[in-house]
Amino acid sequence: MADSEPGDGKSGVIAIAALVPYQVAVIGMLREWQAATSPSLSRNFNSRSRASSAEGYGVLARAMRSDDPGPIFARAAQNQEVDPLMDTYSRLFVGLQP
Repeated sequence: MADSEPGDGKSGVIAIAALVPYQVAVIGMLREWQAATSPSLSRNFNSRSRASSAEGYGVLARAMRSDDPGPIFARAAQNQEVDPLMDTYSRLFVGLQP
């Protein structure tokens, strides 16, 4: 029997969790590109604190505020923690309506 079967409610969470590393990588690439193309834009982009954009205490919000989100996701997975995606920015990050 598979870990997740269609209709069991877990497959959507697994799909969202699989996309997070790619979205984090894209954000990192955008920051690198922006820093390389315009130092003044880079300062402006980085001046907006990640803490102000993700204010919740869910797994994704904590990971978005962190410089190293890997351990946060690892601990959450180990503890079988579920993120209810109550934070607006977390919902937008995974493609849901605010």
